[in-house]
Amino acid sequence: MLEPFEGNPVTEVGIEIPGAAGGLRDAMKIDPEQFRQGDQVYVVLHCDVTKIRFEPVDKEDPTGPQRRVHVFGVEGATMVDGDLVRTQLDEQADRILKAKEAERGISRLPYDDEGEFGLAHARGEHHDGLAEGCPVCDLERVAVAAEAEEPTPIKGRKRGVS
Repeated sequence: MLEPFEGNPVTEVGIEIPGAAGGLRDAMKIDPEQFRQGDQVYVVLHCDVTKIRFEPVDKEDPTGPQRRVHVFGVEGATMVDGDLVRTQLDEQADRILKAKEAERGISRLPYDDEGEFGLAHARGEHHDGLAEGCPVCDLERVAVAAEAEEPTPIKGRKRGVS
């Protein structure tokens, strides 16, 4: 829960990072890199909270609910391999998705495959084949094998004709 500001409820938070590009300026001087449109890059920022301000959520109601805005000063920045942060980004994306679903009244049924493979399967991340070690894919393998062992009926075949 967020603490009130001057007696008004604080219902939202925000972040501003002025100078974020400046944090990479020195890094790009010593390790210049060329990007293409559409490239995805991962940037880690080292920041200090330099200021906190409050602003009304509704500009027409300055004494109503407030947004707490944290202003970050960039102390340093670097680009990193996406594999270093992929788990954290995926987990955050999953929390955001669940929060948005909860706002819309959508709830998920619990299932036993909440491990990383089960979540990846649920997100459709191994649609190109059955992933080794995924419990859901393992069940699909068993089903495919069972279907292969069953005789195939010949629909409409006349009796006694070979």
